[in-house]
Amino acid sequence: MKKGKLRQEFAILNVSSTDSIEGDNDGKSVSCGSKAQNWRRYFVEAYKAYLHDLDATDIASIGKARDRFVTLFAGQDVHRCDTGYLLFRSFCQRVAVQAMERLTKEHWSAGGEEYFSKLEEPAFVRLLEQNGLEAVGELGGFTFEETPEFMAETFSKYVSPSVRAYLEIRKQELGERFQTDGGLCISLERVGERVIAWDRYLAEYRKTPLKADAQHYYEAYLGTLLSGLDNSLVFRRVDKPSRENQFNMVDTSTSEQYVMPTETREVLKNYFRKHPHSKSGKIVAEYYRIAEKNGFRLTAEVEEFVRAKGIKWASEGVDFLR
Repeated sequence: MKKGKLRQEFAILNVSSTDSIEGDNDGKSVSCGSKAQNWRRYFVEAYKAYLHDLDATDIASIGKARDRFVTLFAGQDVHRCDTGYLLFRSFCQRVAVQAMERLTKEHWSAGGEEYFSKLEEPAFVRLLEQNGLEAVGELGGFTFEETPEFMAETFSKYVSPSVRAYLEIRKQELGERFQTDGGLCISLERVGERVIAWDRYLAEYRKTPLKADAQHYYEAYLGTLLSGLDNSLVFRRVDKPSRENQFNMVDTSTSEQYVMPTETREVLKNYFRKHPHSKSGKIVAEYYRIAEKNGFRLTAEVEEFVRAKGIKWASEGVDFLR
């Protein structure tokens, strides 16, 4: 169906399942229950068409997409609203990337003075805020990222309970930066809180449309709890006294090892004692026992246990978490 035709049809019929339509049916009013259902199947396609026509390099397009979502999906079945939310989220991610590319192309010059001035311009900062974005700096430059409250405040009243719960967890997480440049910004205890939040979410909402996302967060945070990040490793390097062999040469193969600090051991122990029946609690308990057996030293057995559970080691797979 052509986009213009689709929009025209939606404009003609913007009704609820309990409304009636006056038509050429011998002058009688007919129930539009079945007709409304037929029309509603076009709403998702109408939204796709609308998003396709928006300029993904324009930050203001996010606000337009949000407003159109409300127009199309308010009062609709929650599962259809879930689909609309997923389309909106995908569009926002595209805008975040393409708008930054446009900003860099138009304002970057030698030294980046104009570029950085634009990012700090009050009117531009307000534009970002109004559209649920903020400029976040990393070693490699700036990116536009979602603000904590935007998605939850926009969609919670429309979507299903599982998506609403997902949005609330992400709202809390985005309010406290997780990592920057490969180093943790929160304590290991706080990482554990994120693990159990996603563990419980996956247990409660087995059919959520966001299962893949939730599983990713669960595994990424669990992997961080067990191994840390590149610049915040769970096992810390300690130097051992070098020893000389019979030829008075230093044996460098035994000059260092990686050991789990006492405070980290306590964090892991407290976690599995607090959540003994959870999936993650059982994994952490088994991991702790293996680490203890190895003198809390980083060994091949410790690493292999993590990977055998399908969990990525150290910083693998957590690059986009924040």
